[in-house]
Amino acid sequence: MSDMAERAGTDMGVVQMLPLHRTFVLNIMGSKDQIVPDDDVWEYDRLMRMAAPHADRVVTRIVPGAKHFWNNQRELEALDRSLVRWLTTVLPKIGL
Repeated sequence: MSDMAERAGTDMGVVQMLPLHRTFVLNIMGSKDQIVPDDDVWEYDRLMRMAAPHADRVVTRIVPGAKHFWNNQRELEALDRSLVRWLTTVLPKIGL
């Protein structure tokens, strides 16, 4: 089975089983991701938001110009900035 055929058969509804009442989720991808289609990212985002008790528990970020494997310094620095920004928001909510 090809990667794309396998991907097409993925049950995206499984994300609704995540314990979103006690977790926070950061979905992050690059705008030039050659593996994960944009539609999949936004569908995961939508399904998780539906399952979460508060919409702010699920955040999706698109890093401009980054590819799937984050394999250059510029992409890694952008990933780091996005992660730090998200953690700065989330950690106070959980008392850290």
